[in-house]
Amino acid sequence: MSLGVYCRDQRGERGGSPLNFDGDTNDWNWAARRTAKRTVEISTIFRRVFGSGAMMARVRPVLESQEGYVAFWAAPADAYA
Repeated sequence: MSLGVYCRDQRGERGGSPLNFDGDTNDWNWAARRTAKRTVEISTIFRRVFGSGAMMARVRPVLESQEGYVAFWAAPADAYA
């Protein structure tokens, strides 16, 4: 199962989640939000291990996408940057 499908199917956190800033109910939009959230969580873990000075020098978190879906995945992620 892909991360996108897994994230799409995680419907339980919609209630009081900070990802629910606009009341959107589209499962794929939620998948993008969860993917972006997890990227931030992983970045935070690396920051704790390597230190803030290593971020963007030694450690660079990247939110990847398929070329055909850049706007779909990148736009929701920008809301958390």
